[in-house]
Amino acid sequence: FNELKRGDVDLNGYVNSTDARLALRFAVGLDKLTGRSLIAGDVDENGVINSTDARLILRAAIELEPFENPYVDDTYVRPNLA
Repeated sequence: FNELKRGDVDLNGYVNSTDARLALRFAVGLDKLTGRSLIAGDVDENGVINSTDARLILRAAIELEPFENPYVDDTYVRPNLA
């Protein structure tokens, strides 16, 4: 079981603008996400991926605002903002 990073929607190990784009496209119905991508994309943990999640992912990716709670499935993760 690989570590799941909050905001890492494409599951490549990094949080970047691509993840924000994927979350936004899912939120408006242009793309589908499944499995772990759905968990990683719901960064505010309200049960849905929406434009707020996409905004939070983008802000974290460009180091404007870290995620408030870095826990996903009781596993501590530090977003890689590089």
